[in-house]
Amino acid sequence: MREFTNSLAARADFLLAFFILLAAVVAAAGLIRYILRKNTERRGHVTEAHQLYSFLSDNPFQVYVLVRGKDAFPLFVSDNVERILGLDKSDILTDVFAIARCMEAEESGKLEKLYRGWDRKEPLEVDFPYVNRKNQKKGDAFLRVDYSAGTDVFTIVIEDITRRKAEENSLREKLSHAEAENDAKTEFLSEMSHEIRTPMNGILGLLELAKMDLSNTEALREYLDKTQNLSRFLLNLINDILDLTRIESGKIQLEQESFDLIAMAQKLRAMFQKTIREKNLHFELRVEGFDIRWVTGDEMRLSQVIINFLSNAVKFTEPGGSVILTFRQMEKIENHLRLMIQVRDTGKGIEPEFLTHIFRPFEQESSMIAKKYGGSGLGMSIADNIIRLMGGQIVIDSEVGKGSDFTVFLSLPVAEPEESGAREKEVRSGRVPEQEEEFWYLKGAHVLLAEDNDINARITMAILDKAGVHTDRVLTGLQAVETFTASEEGFYDVILMDIQMPEMDGWEATKQIRKLPRKDARFIPIYALSANSYVEDKRHSMAVGMNDHIAKPIDFNELKKKMGAAVRDSRNAWNASRKVGVEHKG
Repeated sequence: MREFTNSLAARADFLLAFFILLAAVVAAAGLIRYILRKNTERRGHVTEAHQLYSFLSDNPFQVYVLVRGKDAFPLFVSDNVERILGLDKSDILTDVFAIARCMEAEESGKLEKLYRGWDRKEPLEVDFPYVNRKNQKKGDAFLRVDYSAGTDVFTIVIEDITRRKAEENSLREKLSHAEAENDAKTEFLSEMSHEIRTPMNGILGLLELAKMDLSNTEALREYLDKTQNLSRFLLNLINDILDLTRIESGKIQLEQESFDLIAMAQKLRAMFQKTIREKNLHFELRVEGFDIRWVTGDEMRLSQVIINFLSNAVKFTEPGGSVILTFRQMEKIENHLRLMIQVRDTGKGIEPEFLTHIFRPFEQESSMIAKKYGGSGLGMSIADNIIRLMGGQIVIDSEVGKGSDFTVFLSLPVAEPEESGAREKEVRSGRVPEQEEEFWYLKGAHVLLAEDNDINARITMAILDKAGVHTDRVLTGLQAVETFTASEEGFYDVILMDIQMPEMDGWEATKQIRKLPRKDARFIPIYALSANSYVEDKRHSMAVGMNDHIAKPIDFNELKKKMGAAVRDSRNAWNASRKVGVEHKG
């Protein structure tokens, strides 16, 4: 029994010792978990601090500096200060004011002045240009300084804003350009309103006077002549505006056809002879050094430039002065002829200040010039652009009170001389003078006119009727095809075809007529009468089978001359084809 009791006591002691050991193990495990948790939290804080430091140091655009307020001691400088500003980090840690080394002295002085006036309540912010001290690369920076009174610490952030600044400048330039374009548009409309309304007022006024004075034939003729002159001025203005618009949009096209330079010079002389004689000016045409006459280019556009020079020379030269037009062959290089065309006058000359912007649209030397001499100021701009398109150059030499030289230097491909062809020169039985030969062929001619505008049709038919022409009018291109198809072969001598018409336009109608299985469909002259006057319109008219493209408003004398020559040639071709047909039948 005593043994059993002793055994129980021993077991109790063992259990007590076991439970004490178990409690110690549990307590130790809890302590270990607590220590591990604390160590983990401490490592997390270290990681976060490391990530923040890495961000501040690796940021490609911003430099960070912390400075103690009481003694300006640098507490922290991000490593990227060397990459962005080209400054050694150790220098700034020694002296925070070393940052100023990347600034110009003037900028540093401005910043110092701003700092002294800073109240430290709101952040100090300023942009400044800087220079990387290592690679000397220039840029723009944004500086922000914050002050914390509680910790007596300045936080300095310097951000590289070079790219942003460049984008802002680009946007600013675009805005400025847009505003300038808008101002130019407003000025353009104002100028055009004035230039159009002034002659329109004259036209309407003269027509009103004409209605009031119908019985006075002499006065009526004067009114109509002046109305015609003002209308031509308006037409020239419209042409100038369209030319300038197409030049600026890059849509203008130049002809590439052979022409005779000497013949062109003589045409220009004939064009201005009457005006120059009426103003009592001495005029001289000089043609120098030419052994080549024929070149390839746009004769009309080149003439347009020289006409502008001659018009200005006549306009600004007082009676008794002189105007000299010179065509000079310079040299031939690789089948290209270099030439000089010059207009010299003894007029008023041009102020040197105006010469610097004489080629700008709507530019005139002064408002008094516009009032006294008129003009829109578009001519010189158009001339300069045309010659540049041709690969040439305009040189101006002028002296106030003595006169001006306007000189074109140009190189054009040499062309083969054109043959005169088989055009008849004799006049039948002396019935009409030679210069009226073409008009003679119009008498009794039958013309098919396709024109949907009643006023245009009435004018054309009345003028042709005076020349002895019989005209049948249709309203659409489709009616033109049907009317011609229904007519007897050889009945119509000419077709005048408007381009823009309902049902079928003039171009399509021409193609349909040329396809018809009858001989006269190949030979009949077809002329485009169109308000579309561009080179590409003319080319398209010729491509679809038309003989010529006459731009509206129509020069009826020129039209009648062309029609007469075409009727003659067409009849000759038609008669020849009939003769061949008869011989084949025989």
